[in-house]
Amino acid sequence: MFRSTRIAVAVLLVLLILPALALAGNVVFLVRTGTDAEGNPMFRMADSRDTYLSSLFELTQSSKALYETTRYYDAVQKEKVAAALQQQGVTGAQLQYAQANFQTEPVFIEVTNSRSGSYNDWKGRFSVIYPNGQAYSFSSPRVVYALGGDVARSGNRSLIEQTLVHEVAHGVMAKAEGRNNLPDTPWLSKPHSGGSVSDDKLAFIEGWAEFIGAYFTGRQTIAGDPAGAIQTNWYGRGKNAQQLINTEGWNATVFYHIATQGASQNAMWKMTQVMARTQPQNTWQLLTNLVRYYPELAPTVNQVVYADSGGQIAGPGGQTGYASNYGTSGGASGNAGAPIKKNKTWVIVAPAGNRNVGYVVDSVTPIIRVNTSAVLPAPEIA
Repeated sequence: MFRSTRIAVAVLLVLLILPALALAGNVVFLVRTGTDAEGNPMFRMADSRDTYLSSLFELTQSSKALYETTRYYDAVQKEKVAAALQQQGVTGAQLQYAQANFQTEPVFIEVTNSRSGSYNDWKGRFSVIYPNGQAYSFSSPRVVYALGGDVARSGNRSLIEQTLVHEVAHGVMAKAEGRNNLPDTPWLSKPHSGGSVSDDKLAFIEGWAEFIGAYFTGRQTIAGDPAGAIQTNWYGRGKNAQQLINTEGWNATVFYHIATQGASQNAMWKMTQVMARTQPQNTWQLLTNLVRYYPELAPTVNQVVYADSGGQIAGPGGQTGYASNYGTSGGASGNAGAPIKKNKTWVIVAPAGNRNVGYVVDSVTPIIRVNTSAVLPAPEIA
């Protein structure tokens, strides 16, 4: 008993101390200066010298969507702390202390003059020179934003905003699943679009990012596709079941409809939480694990999958359709993960607008701020 307690406390201290190397703040823009001693990219933090970044900096400061997305990125990192500590058997008090004091990494955005597209180097290693001259190394997702790319040159603020949120969302998946557990597919190096048919892993990877992009920006389409394409299930038209499974736009549609139709049950965060606990490799695995962790979401999940597939695919509770198309017998895949403990609850009072609201939460659920102008809840980080 004493040994397990010492281990838990040691893990707690390590988790609190190591991330302190990261700079506090939501977004850090990076300018390439060369390579570090290990041959990885070396950056400095952008500052007042980099006037060409002024419009991009202004966007990140004024965009509500980016603000919410960075807070979401922060919440996912805290969720991973909760998962690690729960596996060590820490007490509820220790868990709350860890989450309250854990210093998360910011969103790193490397800005280049490349004419290629933007992406997230989610398995990269790099070093950053801080203003005090000290260099720190990171193994962390990094958005690479191309100022010469079509999106940046378009001048379309909403498209630029959605692109940045999309790329941060790839970082969310990397933080949730862990860099060594991320889905891998040869399609990652091939061209793709919202309506293109690839495989179930790329459709999951890109579908999740497209979903987050639509969820936080309200721009319910992908790139230059028709307005409202996600909301109206445009990506699912004229496709059979297997093609739907392998289409990123359709995967994004399913996630979006589950999140919005299950908003009162906090479906978006629960999908994220299950991703962090079970490391699914495709959408089917995520949804199967979701309804096992949270049975109350099963009706919504099954209804959305069935409706969005035009009746071709049954939800995780069905006997045919989605499961057979994935070559499974309906069982969940990925890792079992740490159990999401709900045996203890707290009532937390927090400000919401001009009033205080009480929230009943379990040991790993962040406070939820409900935006009165939309039905999309987001994690609230104190």
